[in-house]
Amino acid sequence: MPDQRSELLERARKGDLQAISTILNKNFQSKSITVKVIRKNNYLQILLQSSNPIDKQSTVTYIHNEFIKLKLNFAQRVKLYAKRFDEDIPDWDQEIDLTVSEGLQSCEKIPLASTDQQFRTKIQADSFRISGEQEILYGSLAVAGFITLLLLGISLGIVFLVIAITVFYIKIHQGQLLGSAIKVSEKQLPKINQLAETAATRLCMKRPNVFVFQSPVLNASAMGFLDEKYTVILNSALVAAFDEDEIKFILGHEFSHIKCSHTSYLPLTNSAENMVQIPIISDILGFVFLLWSRKAEYTCDRGGLIACRNLNASIAALAKLAIGGELFEQMNLESLFDQKEEFDSSDISKLSEIFHTHPSIVHRIHELKQFHDSPLYKSLTIDF
Repeated sequence: MPDQRSELLERARKGDLQAISTILNKNFQSKSITVKVIRKNNYLQILLQSSNPIDKQSTVTYIHNEFIKLKLNFAQRVKLYAKRFDEDIPDWDQEIDLTVSEGLQSCEKIPLASTDQQFRTKIQADSFRISGEQEILYGSLAVAGFITLLLLGISLGIVFLVIAITVFYIKIHQGQLLGSAIKVSEKQLPKINQLAETAATRLCMKRPNVFVFQSPVLNASAMGFLDEKYTVILNSALVAAFDEDEIKFILGHEFSHIKCSHTSYLPLTNSAENMVQIPIISDILGFVFLLWSRKAEYTCDRGGLIACRNLNASIAALAKLAIGGELFEQMNLESLFDQKEEFDSSDISKLSEIFHTHPSIVHRIHELKQFHDSPLYKSLTIDF
């Protein structure tokens, strides 16, 4: 004998309005939404009622997907009306074309034109931020402020001047890219453009501008300061040496710097190339932010894995950054995990990491694998 749910689904496919209503009411019960279904010729009218406003985006997406799965033969369109119990006029209405089979099944398929608020209802920056990153940032900011006031006194204005000049430089450099690099788009480097679209949607964020710049160095970077004009630069050597999943990891890593607001602190951290430098002052500020900078890299590696969803490709991308594309073919990735034990057993090696903006590659790979195996990663990469 078929179970009750299977029987209910079969009745719904055959046009039983009561069965359709029962399915929808059960699924909306947790949100305190009641559903009424009426048939009009070759389309259905669905009235959703609740004491509170009903979110349009998620509701339309769910009902679209549910009806696509049911494969109704008797209806080609669904007209939704949503209203509150104490109101006579619907808050919103939406018509769904059931002949369009591609529904929105996850955050990954939300159009990029969606608002930032809709993105934030899915994956937020704090969802995958590594433990302690922000606390260390705030602590570093406090120490930096104290040292600045204590040692520099009236020279505090010089620091602000450095920041202002650096921000100006960032804006100038972003403008120069239009003349010296290739801006990725649907018509220009379309494969890279699609990878960028995928990375941005998987991270639930508005896609930054992406440029490919001619350089023999395997590197990528993100820039932007307290506005919506953010830029990610991929060096041409990296694009040539990395496969598509590896590029997705790099894009996800750099996009995460933007999503987590790391780029806004570059003028203070002394970690970006070609930034304005003042002897002693820049060195002191840079050292204060070193620990946070390493934490931020771990966070962005997580973002890269969320965008890539391929652990082996993510590890390969990090390994290629360490050794280059050509020698990578001779590497044994499994041995890198053994190398971490050797690194951790050396006090000199551990001490050397303190003076770098980036963690060691062996530590980054180890942390990335731990994140991949965690319930948190699985919860952030499931389809909604």
